[in-house]
Amino acid sequence: MALTEDIEKGDNWNELQKEFSDKNLSYEIIKIPTGKEENELWKIFESITEKIPHCSSYFHFSQSDYQAWKITKRHQTRDGSFASTSGGKNPIFGFLKMLLNKEKEIILLAVVGTSPAVIPETIWALAHESPPLYPRFIDIITTTIGKKSIDSELLRSKSNSKPIWEEFREWLITEKAIDKNFIILRDIKIISSPLLSQGKCVELEDIRSIKDNEEAADCILEEVRKITENPDTRLIASVAGGRKTMGILLYSSVSMLGREDDRLTHVLVNEPYDDPRLQPKFYFPQQKEQLLRMPSGQEVYAKDAKIELATIPFVKFRELFPKELGRFPGRFTDLVYQYSKEIKELNPQLDFDYQTGELIINEKKIQLHGRELSFFAFLWERRRQKLPPIESHKEINEYFPSFLKKWEKENPQLKHLLKEWNPCPDDYRKCLSVLRKKLKDAGLGKYCQLFFPIRGKVGLPLKNEKF
Repeated sequence: MALTEDIEKGDNWNELQKEFSDKNLSYEIIKIPTGKEENELWKIFESITEKIPHCSSYFHFSQSDYQAWKITKRHQTRDGSFASTSGGKNPIFGFLKMLLNKEKEIILLAVVGTSPAVIPETIWALAHESPPLYPRFIDIITTTIGKKSIDSELLRSKSNSKPIWEEFREWLITEKAIDKNFIILRDIKIISSPLLSQGKCVELEDIRSIKDNEEAADCILEEVRKITENPDTRLIASVAGGRKTMGILLYSSVSMLGREDDRLTHVLVNEPYDDPRLQPKFYFPQQKEQLLRMPSGQEVYAKDAKIELATIPFVKFRELFPKELGRFPGRFTDLVYQYSKEIKELNPQLDFDYQTGELIINEKKIQLHGRELSFFAFLWERRRQKLPPIESHKEINEYFPSFLKKWEKENPQLKHLLKEWNPCPDDYRKCLSVLRKKLKDAGLGKYCQLFFPIRGKVGLPLKNEKF
């Protein structure tokens, strides 16, 4: 609740507080100035935007940005002051409203082969969701054969009629009242491959070889990257068109780079409307050419078609390793390798060499000495015996001293390193701290909480436990 000092002292606020209390609603007060001066308005803006959860990552506005916005919204009044189109004489409130109401730009990315009808079908299905979704831009990934199909079926006029794409957009603008700035076919990206003999890239007609497949993978990954690196966009990716490998590669790319609100879809059209042999072809139920003839000669009407959009769940690997990966590798195979490496390390292999006193994690050796060596040997022995973790550092005293005496007898060459040690709970904490530091120094800090947590129970995960 953003309140001025006067409002906070008023009766209305007292009544509202009572209502909050009766309904067990929690709240936080943001104290703001009255806003009579423009510098006070700016303070109000800063105070409120700090409390918008997504503002720090979603918007990056400064006072200079506000000044530029204010100029574009200014209307001169009789007294020469400025007035906002959305906030009376408080343009900062208009600017704040713009921030709160700002929506991410939806980009539809689709792989397409020789059946470009999947593009209008997918957009039609999105427009009939609740609430409806209208992509701002449509980006297509295809081959030269696919590009010819898009040109001939969607973008080229036939029999003195408008191209299907224009007809479809006009229907959306008229019937769905969408803005003309939406549903823009922005880019048709043709997958290419280096031709070493000529020192240039050539566009692929089809994906026929392993090398073609690799080039397609890198191309699709790069297009997904372009969209997902922009925080002001939302990706809707369609796997309905193109060769199966293209759909699989798009699915994999979105799984590796997709964000929380990105989406994977597959459009479903009932028979016989999914048959590319229909004459004329089916694109969307309200198309002007309604009477469609099947290969058998039977006729159907486009208006009777049923289009559904299936959302395909995907694992968002991007959210698992934000710190470990840093910048995502550029090539598809490199990114797959990097993720595979990180996933493998989620289940680290732990070992201990009694003879050398080395703790081994994923084949990386860490030399232990003195007290931390004996303490880790104690933890290792309990793990070997499948004993549960110890509840507290104080409880360790019930087990460790007897183990230490036995361990000293079995390893007399190490006794001088312990210097007549009489361990206590603080010593155990110090040992754990030393072990954590050694892991960090070895570049294995990510496993500190797993093996040697700062708080909680003390013990190593058992061999059959999933880390």
